[in-house]
Order: sequence, then structure tokens, then C-alpha cells
Amino acid sequence: GIFTQLGMQVHWTTPYHGQSKPIERAFRDLCEGIAKHPGCAGAYTGNSPVNKPANYGSRVMEWDDFLKVVDYGIAEHNSRTGRRTETARGRSFDETFNESYANAPISKATGPQRRLWLLAAEGVKVRQTGHVAIMDNLYWGELNGNYIGKKVIVRFDPEHLDKPVYLYELSGKFIGPAERTTARFNDAEAAKEFARANRQRLKASKEMLRAETRMDAIEAEQTIPDVVVPLKKPESKIIEPVFGQRPMAVGDEGGLDDAHRHILSMLDRMPRRTENDD
Repeated sequence: GIFTQLGMQVHWTTPYHGQSKPIERAFRDLCEGIAKHPGCAGAYTGNSPVNKPANYGSRVMEWDDFLKVVDYGIAEHNSRTGRRTETARGRSFDETFNESYANAPISKATGPQRRLWLLAAEGVKVRQTGHVAIMDNLYWGELNGNYIGKKVIVRFDPEHLDKPVYLYELSGKFIGPAERTTARFNDAEAAKEFARANRQRLKASKEMLRAETRMDAIEAEQTIPDVVVPLKKPESKIIEPVFGQRPMAVGDEGGLDDAHRHILSMLDRMPRRTENDD
């Protein structure tokens, strides 16, 4: 993390223990002096989604006016006397800080250190050409070739993509700068707006494709005839006799009736069995 890279020591506080986090009291004071300032009336959103003031949303505050209220609130907070901390001892935070600042060695952040918190960071892979891509812009540096195919951290200014970017190993070790060789966007907002418009275009294209597919289906349905013509079955020309005789060709209904009468007459002439034959 940035704290460890800057050589800072992190002290963890006890969860749900307000006394171990002095900033919690400062947050409450700043809320009273800034968020609830009369100049913010109607624009204050409340301290939670379910706890809104009665006049919430009645006005929108101008940004410059809001900054004036913030500056005034912080100045009043730091100049207020009667602080009862171990170091303040009844003085203001301004007096306490000025005394400590005048008697303590002050470390100044270096340029490489300032890049760690003033620039945005994104993890990308170095391409086979030695380039790294940020917002569709390509950047190249002399040392990039040593990291081809590897993932690095690129730190850049989102509002000035035309400026050089800085490459770091995943461990935090500085690799070197890289200059822009292929330009497409000069700031991240333009790149995001372009990506947003492109997503809208793709969505509209998909909707158009679905509409055209539906229109084609509707047109195809209209070609189906409303009247269904029954299928005429072919007439059989060969009759298979019931008693196993050879097939008989039949030319018309008369021939078929004569055959039946012939069979019936033969059956009538056949001797019938009676009870006395036993």
C-alpha cells in the first residue's frame, strides 16, 4: 500500500471504541459547523438515507458557495479554544499545531513520493511491442521491454493523458517513465464518455437487430395461405382377396360387386354340417 511505500507506520484502533479515534469527534463538529450551516439549508442530505431534514431537496447549493462554507467551518474548528486534549491543554488546535511544527523536524515529500498519491493507478500488461495502454492511448519507455507479458502498475494523470505515465512493479519498485506514442483521448472523462456512447450504440444495434428479425418473421407469416387444401389420397388398384386367392384387378365398382356375389354363391352351395352328422 501507499502508507508502507512512504515509510509510514499504521496504528490500528479498537473497533467500536470512539475514544481511540479522535477524528470521530472532529467529524461530528464539522457536521454541525458545515453540513448544518444555515447556508446549506435545503441542501443538507441528512446523516443517513432514512434520516432526512424536513426541507431536504428544496434547493441546490452552488459549488463555490459550498467551498466558502467548508473553508469557514474548518478555520473555525481549528481556531476554537478550550480544547481538552493532552497536547492542547485548553488551547486551540491551531496553537497546538504551530508550537509542534516549529520545534519538530519536518520531512518533505519527494517528487516520486507525491506521484504515489497524486496520480491514478491501474494494473495493465506490457504488450509485445513494449507499450502499455491507458484509455486507448499507448505509452512506451526504454525499460518497458524488460517486462513484456508481465503485469505492471501504471500511474497517470486522468485529466492530462498527454503527459508521461510512470510504471511500477507490483511490489512497488519504480521502473521508469513512458511517453505517449499513440493518442486517442487527452483525458479520462472524454474516454469514459466515448465508452458510454459506444455502449449505447451497441445496445441500439442489438435492439434494431431484434426488431428486424421480428419484422422478417411477421412478413413470413403473411405468406402462409389462409385456406388449407385437403390432400387427395390415391385410389388403390389392387384388391387383396380375403381367402388367399391371387390379387384381382378391379376396373370399376361393378367388377367388385360381381366378385362378392360369386363368393357368396359358392358359400351357399357348400354342404352345411348338421347335428345328425355326428
